[in-house]
Amino acid sequence: MKIGILGSGHIGATVGSHWSETGHNVMFSANDLDALASLVESLGPRASVGTPAEAVAFGEVVLIALPAPVVIDVLSAAGPLDGKVLIHAANGFGASAVTLAALGERFPGSRCVRAYNTLQARVLENDRHREPPYALLLSGDDEEAKRTVSGLITDSGFAPLDIGGSADSVRQDPGSPLWNNPLGEDQARAALNELRTNGDMGADPIAIAVKALADRGSDDGAWWLEEVTRAVFRAGLSWRVVEAKWPGFRADFHGFDPDAVAAMNETELARVESDPNVIRNARKLQATVVNGRAMQELLTEHGGFRAYLASFAKPTEAAEDLAQRFKFLGPSGASRLLLSASRSLAN
Repeated sequence: MKIGILGSGHIGATVGSHWSETGHNVMFSANDLDALASLVESLGPRASVGTPAEAVAFGEVVLIALPAPVVIDVLSAAGPLDGKVLIHAANGFGASAVTLAALGERFPGSRCVRAYNTLQARVLENDRHREPPYALLLSGDDEEAKRTVSGLITDSGFAPLDIGGSADSVRQDPGSPLWNNPLGEDQARAALNELRTNGDMGADPIAIAVKALADRGSDDGAWWLEEVTRAVFRAGLSWRVVEAKWPGFRADFHGFDPDAVAAMNETELARVESDPNVIRNARKLQATVVNGRAMQELLTEHGGFRAYLASFAKPTEAAEDLAQRFKFLGPSGASRLLLSASRSLAN
């Protein structure tokens, strides 16, 4: 398939590279064409560079990865759009936002689909082809165009989730619980159903995760300490880097048995810190022992992890407490922990 890219910043360059690597012909465009030379050269003969007008003329599909305020002007100047599938990935706030419906009304011959706007570029780069894959939302009124985009989403390493027509695309916009929130497909479907039923508050993915884990999650302290440790080390690193080292972590930390980890002495910890089979971040490795003791205390206090999660009047308070209990977890890590743990329920 021939694809034109309008805007070759983080999103455009990342997604366009994925498509080129999976066999699509891609033409990148940007204000500074010389800046794209190294990218195009690295991708090989399936990648090229051109002006916005050339990219639009080239592509059967056009990815709009531009700043929202310039979307209409750039498309208006780029040439005929009739029959082309436009993937609207531009996010705007307030008056600068361009809705999917507004895009379709302005260019009535085009076939507009909202997609690639809900995940950050670093997630699109580092977390593609993970198992289970993260959901990437899409919406629009043209069913055939959505099938085309769904195939491209799969090619780029994510699970396409069609949330409806152009009127539903607001659920992908900044401020929605589904925006900038990496979720597995089952989690995203559950959040979407809650959003349709109960509005924004009911669709909070963290609240959904805590409730599910309290009802039917693991009570195994070793399992939870392993998930806490994984969340701590995932901060700032690709999941692939962490998973490649994980057998070493599991061996050095006694299968994450809380009692065994809590009992580790300085000599044993020093050996772990010098082990090339783990990520040798001394502060986080030391924190793992501290967190083993915190897990002991949690299990003693509540009798089990499910009872701990069920003890909160508001599910989101569980994330706040986890962030405080476990060293180096923090608010983002606590959210990542709960979402990752809830994904395991579907496996």
